[in-house]
Amino acid sequence: LVGDEQNGFLIKKDDEAGFRSSLKSLLSSRQLLLNYRVASRKMAKKFDIDDVIFAYEKILKECSKKSHTGQIAKSGF
Repeated sequence: LVGDEQNGFLIKKDDEAGFRSSLKSLLSSRQLLLNYRVASRKMAKKFDIDDVIFAYEKILKECSKKSHTGQIAKSGF
């Protein structure tokens, strides 16, 4: 996942000039490259398998509780 100018660049398809410009920016600034690398790792942590499993388990437990109390039927879920 890339956030434009947050952890990389979003470039339109077939935009060679934009690609060159973005690549030149990264190659000419070690600090920018480092910042994007850190931001990318931070973003990737949101998708850590243990965190994703925990989130799904939490959702399933909530659904299970609602199912037992009849709240899902009432809500149309």
